[in-house]
Amino acid sequence: MADIRIVRNEKGLTALRKSDAVNEFIKAIADDIAVRCGDGYEADLYTEGRTRNNASVGPRTPEAMQDNYRNNTLLKSIKG
Repeated sequence: MADIRIVRNEKGLTALRKSDAVNEFIKAIADDIAVRCGDGYEADLYTEGRTRNNASVGPRTPEAMQDNYRNNTLLKSIKG
């Protein structure tokens, strides 16, 4: 049986993680979650370190903060 050797291309993986296509995909998922949560929730795209981009969704108004505190809205919108 032949030995298989896999070599990771770190520069290629980093370029893929930070590509526009991946950013659009991540942002679309975060925007969908923010819409399911309702008014006062927003999605943000940000860079973590030098290797990848992430998205976050959170309450941006006092009413949304109270809604998330009482109803666990963010967690429920991720499951749904």
